[in-house]
Amino acid sequence: MKEKHIQLGEKEYWLEKSNNTKTPFEYGFYYGYSNLYSTYEMLIIGVIAICICLASVFAGEYQNGTDKILLTTKYGKSKGVTAKIIASYIFASIVFTIYLIFANRKCILDVWYRWRKFTNTTF
Repeated sequence: MKEKHIQLGEKEYWLEKSNNTKTPFEYGFYYGYSNLYSTYEMLIIGVIAICICLASVFAGEYQNGTDKILLTTKYGKSKGVTAKIIASYIFASIVFTIYLIFANRKCILDVWYRWRKFTNTTF
């Protein structure tokens, strides 16, 4: 195996760099959060879309007159309402997840490209 020797100038250069480095090191993931904070305008559109889509969950029954039938059934007031609330929550969660993906797509793609470069794979 070939030995590598560091020249005197290189050693002094790296020692100076080491002495100028602030310690202790702090490592964190700030890029995704800063990117998320800069895309709040898109979140407002998503919230408005969720409100419009979920407005008809309970209002549609009253408008069509089916609320009298649903509320008189055995599980109309308990399980029916609970199922609608859970479905609304799942829908809102899916929309918010899609928002997060689109808001952080640059960060997600950066991680993906770095992983591909690290593993040296091609698809």
